[in-house]
Order: sequence, then C-alpha cells, then structure tokens
Amino acid sequence: MIVQERYEEWTVLQIPNGEAAYAINGSIDDVLVVTTETKVYASDNSGETWDEVADFSGPMPGLLKRNDSLFIFGVYGQGDDFDFASSVSGFSTDKGFSWQETNNTYFPDLKVPIKYVETENGVSYKTEWNYLTIDGSVSNYLTASKIEKTVNNYTEILDIPFEYILNNLYLDEENRLYVAASYGTIKDDGKINSGDRNSPALVFISKNPLP
Repeated sequence: MIVQERYEEWTVLQIPNGEAAYAINGSIDDVLVVTTETKVYASDNSGETWDEVADFSGPMPGLLKRNDSLFIFGVYGQGDDFDFASSVSGFSTDKGFSWQETNNTYFPDLKVPIKYVETENGVSYKTEWNYLTIDGSVSNYLTASKIEKTVNNYTEILDIPFEYILNNLYLDEENRLYVAASYGTIKDDGKINSGDRNSPALVFISKNPLP
C-alpha cells in the first residue's frame, strides 16, 4: 500500500501493519510514540523505522507525559467540551521503549483530551468525524474527517491536504500538529474504503508550528 510520503506543508509517517493510529506523544526530532489498533510503537529516527514496544491487544486512546513518566490510557470517554482518555493501563520511564502495566487505582485522576488540543495562547484544534447519507439509503456512512480550528470563539475548518478518518491530535513542544489517522481511501460516492490488518497506521505532522 502506497501513501504519498511528502506534502508541501505536512509530513506523513507510516507504521507498517498498524491499520490505525490513535495516540501520539514525543517528537519527530527525538522519540515518537504511537499507539495503533493493538500495539504501541516507538521511533527514534523520525519514523524511518519503528520498534514494537508493547501489545495491549486493543486500541489505547491516550498518552500523557508527566515528569519523567509516560502514561498510557485504555478507556475512552465523552466530556462536555471534548472527548478524553482515562484509566491508566501502564507507564514507561524510558520515553516509551519499555512498559510496565499498572492498576488505575494508583492514578485515579489522570486523564488526557483526545481529538482535541489547545496551544498556550488559546488556539484549539478538534477533529470532527463526518457522516454521509447516500440518496435512497437510510444508513449514514463515515467519510473523511475535518479539523476545526478555533480562535477567540471563531471556528473555521483547517485546510488539510489529506482525506482520512482522523482519530486524534497532538501538539509537540514546537507547536507542530500531529494527526493520528486510520488508513482508508475515499471512494467516488464519498464513502471510506477501509483498510485491513496489513494497512499502515498513518501520522501526519505539520512541518511548521501552527499558531
């Protein structure tokens, strides 16, 4: 499966056989950690190669760094303003290369927003899943996601050159936006032709900081 490797303002990384990316943490310049449909991968060479570092047998929707520890979350929830991941399933003290499972009772208050990020100056980005109704059908079909950008209560759609199901967002310390996506192509009728277990998980990264 071939995905365009470079866009003018975005870089796309592929994790072979990952199928879908969910949570992201770290940096493309250092160590980048990504959870996929069942596993966790880490790369220390800008996504050229990936190490499989954990297998949780299902999607882990959130990653959160606190001091020297990276926490991974196994439960997805809905909040008033945005969704979040909660219930700590494990932690790493070496930037995500090795993991220890743990009980959430040790970290009952930790949670992390998903599909939503906000910069220090109050600019927020949020993914929106879109559903398509085909003429003559009573079913709604999932189609390409959008990213909403909100500044001072004004919301607009971020101009992005890729069309995929977008599962999560992350900002690194340089304010570059990372977008976790599921592999799938858009058909002529607007519906998603989903990938399979041999499909790559996709991560799109803005080459420049987004304000």
